Amino acid sequence: MILCTNTILGQDRVLKIINTQNNNEKIVEEFSRIKLKTFSGVKKVGKFEIVDSSSVKIRGHYFKLSDVKIIKKYPLAFSIATKIVFIGGGLAIAVTGIYTPGGIAVLLFFTGGVVAYLGSESPNIFNKGHSVKSNWAFSIGL
Repeated sequence: MILCTNTILGQDRVLKIINTQNNNEKIVEEFSRIKLKTFSGVKKVGKFEIVDSSSVKIRGHYFKLSDVKIIKKYPLAFSIATKIVFIGGGLAIAVTGIYTPGGIAVLLFFTGGVVAYLGSESPNIFNKGHSVKSNWAFSIGL
């Protein structure tokens, strides 16, 4: 009986990302991976948990939605694949630079290092996220 009641009455809580200009709404389910940046510059990546109607928790840190500047989805598989491509490609270019004679070697080695650094630093570079500055608002919904 208790299990059936929980299934019927229990609703999944979600993070709603709403465009204030055209009312476009995106839903992010609780415990999904996101990257969050606050107006004070704090950045956190991880699975989020909804604490109450106005705040979320990521890795033990609590954030009020009114303090959040940018939220973006941060799928684990995509971030791992992007890191592998960038770091692997960068290292391949750098190793090619080591075995290439002449002045082009320095250029290849430097380029490989830059590509590998970009892969390690920013795995989700193609998704800029949803920003308050770009008319997105955040709320908790059922």
